[in-house]
Amino acid sequence: MFDAMHADSPPKLAPPMGRDGLMGARTEYPAGSGLHSGRWAHALVLVLCIGGAAVLSSDSTPPAPTALVVFMGIDSPTADASFQRFVAAVDRLPVDSRRRIRVEFAESGLRTDETRTAAARRIASLRPVIVVAPSSATAKIAKQHLAGTPVVFGSFLDPVRYGIVSSMEARPEAMTGVWVADTLDAKRLEI
Repeated sequence: MFDAMHADSPPKLAPPMGRDGLMGARTEYPAGSGLHSGRWAHALVLVLCIGGAAVLSSDSTPPAPTALVVFMGIDSPTADASFQRFVAAVDRLPVDSRRRIRVEFAESGLRTDETRTAAARRIASLRPVIVVAPSSATAKIAKQHLAGTPVVFGSFLDPVRYGIVSSMEARPEAMTGVWVADTLDAKRLEI
């Protein structure tokens, strides 16, 4: 509330600040104390600020980027047994390695050409570091639609004959994999 009694008195102003930031002029310290003009206090504040900044910056260091690994599966992550085995194998990796990768399931759309193309576009839009194709069919989709993205595949069919890779030795495709050559049954049927 405004008091009429104090209407004539001028407003009170704060005293001027001194060189060392304290009220009044300059603070005097006893001779020989080593505390001249508050320099020690300023140095202490500066050291505390630098130390605090170092602690905060170490806390705010961004985590290492994670690499996206896309698994081209069938149906859903819960229904695809090969995806479950892959995730279990990733979970057995050392903690530092597990933190650097993120595994995502992507339905491969094996039903029609349109669903295969749409699935490949979805996978390409994720920009994975690597694609895991657990079958010959998914590996062929990856080769046809994900050029340039490294692919690791598993196949029961001959990958050269099936058109997954151009050669078993040196090849231009960014693909590598395992081929389980099961020709023994075919030989048995010939007998």
